[in-house]
Amino acid sequence: MAGLTYLNIPVVLEYFFTDQISAHAGLQAGILLAGEDNIEDFLTTADLGIPLGGEYQINHQFGVGLRYIFGVTNILDVDTEVDLFNRVFQIYATYNIN
Repeated sequence: MAGLTYLNIPVVLEYFFTDQISAHAGLQAGILLAGEDNIEDFLTTADLGIPLGGEYQINHQFGVGLRYIFGVTNILDVDTEVDLFNRVFQIYATYNIN
């Protein structure tokens, strides 16, 4: 599978169950910037996904989280019976400056 480079802009709402545990969901728009082996010629330039996840705040400065982005846009821009969607699983860490 060829690599793709996207610029993604998530807009996410976060709900805090406690001071330490939160869940988030929203929409994520993506723009295809580049692809290997000219594969971008066969793909749409825009992508839309639904990010869902949660975060655990370890203390006032550090947190960890999980997020899954469920792509809803068929990114394949050729006539075929196959649909192609972006799906991303993320593990991340946060650091609060103040």
